[in-house]
Amino acid sequence: MTWNILDSAEISTAIGTILLSVVTVWITIHQDRKARKDKIDNWRDSHLNSHYNDVFNRIMDIQNKIHQIFDPPNCSSSESYGFQSLDTPGNHWRLPDKSINIFDNNRVKVKCLFDDKNIALQHIKAGYHSLNKEIEEINGMEESYKKNISCKLQSFIDSLYGKCKNEFRDWDIRPDVYTQIEKAIKYVPHEVTEGDTDVIKKIDIALLADYLIYSIINGAVRIDAKKYPSGSKASDFAISLTYKIKEFAEFRNLPSEVGRTKNYDPTEDELLKFQKIWSDLKKSDVEGIKEIYEEHEKIRKKYEDLIEELTRDILNNYSAGIRMNGECDVCRSTRNASDDKIRPYVCCSENNQLIR
Repeated sequence: MTWNILDSAEISTAIGTILLSVVTVWITIHQDRKARKDKIDNWRDSHLNSHYNDVFNRIMDIQNKIHQIFDPPNCSSSESYGFQSLDTPGNHWRLPDKSINIFDNNRVKVKCLFDDKNIALQHIKAGYHSLNKEIEEINGMEESYKKNISCKLQSFIDSLYGKCKNEFRDWDIRPDVYTQIEKAIKYVPHEVTEGDTDVIKKIDIALLADYLIYSIINGAVRIDAKKYPSGSKASDFAISLTYKIKEFAEFRNLPSEVGRTKNYDPTEDELLKFQKIWSDLKKSDVEGIKEIYEEHEKIRKKYEDLIEELTRDILNNYSAGIRMNGECDVCRSTRNASDDKIRPYVCCSENNQLIR
């Protein structure tokens, strides 16, 4: 009987020892797996946090680029002349050198708003529906504006060019892409006597268009041309414009010259031709400039609203510790990465220690 009791006790102890070993092994394996899972989760959280910071900075970059277009550095509002006053972040165009044709170089300055692969835009599309709707509306306005620029602004420049060629028949209208100028301008050294030099009379049509557009935008009712000595000779002159606004009595100067002569003194009749050109501009062309400027201002207001919404809905919340909504390609790749493919690689060693 005693033997049977001892035998049962030994068996019970053996079973207990085995069970304890099994539990210990299970706990060890469970802790190992949990530690490994925690390490993987920490890796994902670390990479996602770094990624969200990148998205945050990209949205800040969008705002900065928009500001730079509408409020360029080192440029006061009085220096924002005609062409610059019609430029927008998504529709960057320019007048190329030696040309007065409108040229769209398709260099979008705020690319995120037009690039479906941009991770910031992907987050906005997936997680901020009102913001995405605002961006789609802006993109639509930009496309419409691009067409109006190429149509109405080009019509204005063509009309102005034709009037200048008609009024200043023996002057060089530069730049000139419509007719070939056969005689090249020669700039003569100062030591050559005046009688031996060529007479140079030229008008910069691009600058003239720029300042007339600026004058239209500012509500000018009259344009006058002034001449002033330029260079070392009394017979060299530069021509600039002044404009008058209806509510103000004085004329305002537009600093850069629109014309230049050498060995020639422009007559008062020639200076009056600038006023005639201004007065004879087609009403449709002037109204076209006003319309595209009004459209520009609507687009500007949309961008200002977008900046405020990006700050309110995303940047401020993220700075306050609130997670960023939506997903992009990078987010999905990070979240869906299998445990054996994450970087850096995580595994278990023989002594159950986690290593990287």
